[in-house]
Amino acid sequence: MQLTRQVILILTRLNALPHSGRTGETASILALLKEASSANILTQAAIQTYLGELTKMKEDISKQGTSFEDLVTFRNSELAHSLHNVRVIPNGLSYFVVSQFADATVKLVNSIEAELVSGGCDAIVADINDFDDHWSKCGSEFWEALVS
Repeated sequence: MQLTRQVILILTRLNALPHSGRTGETASILALLKEASSANILTQAAIQTYLGELTKMKEDISKQGTSFEDLVTFRNSELAHSLHNVRVIPNGLSYFVVSQFADATVKLVNSIEAELVSGGCDAIVADINDFDDHWSKCGSEFWEALVS
């Protein structure tokens, strides 16, 4: 449950809309794409491709019974310290579906980073090139331990 909770919090943050508030700019994929577009680092065609991938990722998890809105509702409840039962994942959220969405998100971030680096930007300090494989392996091992 804790792994699913943390992954959902991260995923919903990465997929948040661009926004500027008291503490600064939202750190999200959409905010990064907006900034890259404003700075002419990525072409509009590339931006549209990434936006299309984000839409497809959300459609894919929805086809499996978990809408992105369910993830956002869960996130909002968690951050508001809701009194929902933490032993039951609300809306039937599935770790398997969430992990697939997480894997697709990591691959998308890797793809965006590669294009930004080829456009002259610095690489992300952390090495995330093999993170998707590492994520899948550790998540699968964790899930196997739970169901065994």
